[in-house]
Amino acid sequence: MAFNYRHHYMMLSDSQKSLYELLYKKISSYSGNIKLPLVHSNELWLVFEAVLLDNPFMIQCDSYSYQKDLNKRRIIMMPDYKFPSRINAQYQAAISSSLAFVGAGQQKSDYDKALHIHDYILSNFTYDYSASENCHTALGLAVNKKGVCEGLAKYVKLAMDALSLKSIIVIGHARNPTFEQYENEAHAWNMVEVNGQWYHFDVTFDLTLKGKMHRYDYFLTGDEEVKKNHSFGGNYPRASTVPLDYYTVNGLSANNLTGLGKLIYNAVISGQRIMQFKLLNAQSISDPSQAVLQEVDRQCQQVLNCSYAMEVRYNDTLLVFEIEITY
Repeated sequence: MAFNYRHHYMMLSDSQKSLYELLYKKISSYSGNIKLPLVHSNELWLVFEAVLLDNPFMIQCDSYSYQKDLNKRRIIMMPDYKFPSRINAQYQAAISSSLAFVGAGQQKSDYDKALHIHDYILSNFTYDYSASENCHTALGLAVNKKGVCEGLAKYVKLAMDALSLKSIIVIGHARNPTFEQYENEAHAWNMVEVNGQWYHFDVTFDLTLKGKMHRYDYFLTGDEEVKKNHSFGGNYPRASTVPLDYYTVNGLSANNLTGLGKLIYNAVISGQRIMQFKLLNAQSISDPSQAVLQEVDRQCQQVLNCSYAMEVRYNDTLLVFEIEITY
């Protein structure tokens, strides 16, 4: 049986778990009128949503209607199936086929498995700004090569299930630094367990931040980092405080401008035209973004004996910078 970590199931009460199992079985078999114990409509939706979040292969139904039978103390639930079971089988096969890439990650470490999924998505998919059909499911990624945050999070969970990584789809709100938003909007992303510790994994934001290089701003970040522009309730694991973000692991972060200057100097003198780095501690700097740009300019003047220009792309929430030098 394929690995499937069911976080949302585990957060339910015993009676809700029984309802979850029944809904999963009946919807999977395309049952029509599903007779359920009498529960509040909010509780029914809570369990139904848990089923969908834990099981992203379940793409055939994302809504339902219901009737209450008070005499028999039950609810009759009528799922709204989007397509026939025959078509559903074809779509699920398409999703499975698109996940073949995970095979190359089977023997990797937990960290490299997560990185394999992250980089594959950034190389092969785009954000669906047109919100086309199926963009909220893994099917949109498999067929159209694009999706919105919910579809991306569901695809990520399927990929992580395939590599036996524990992962969760997180539902909350966030402000995307790419879209120049000033208010939080509904958002979905993932958490993943790496080496026994939980981390946030928001491939949607990295995908929309991507320029000429892959971005790793939201790859394996902790609670403190992600909460700078994400908010979420519910019973989710506490993320680890042990740094595992890409820039720290790969020696591309610095605690102060002096350390950052050394990174920039080494990058420029080695001939790098595009560089990425992260400033970890900017509490004592009044305008961190401007200070970093001045430091880049200072190091370039020391190394380059010619005129040059800089193109700057940065995430001022997490202070991740991508600088392209032309000369």
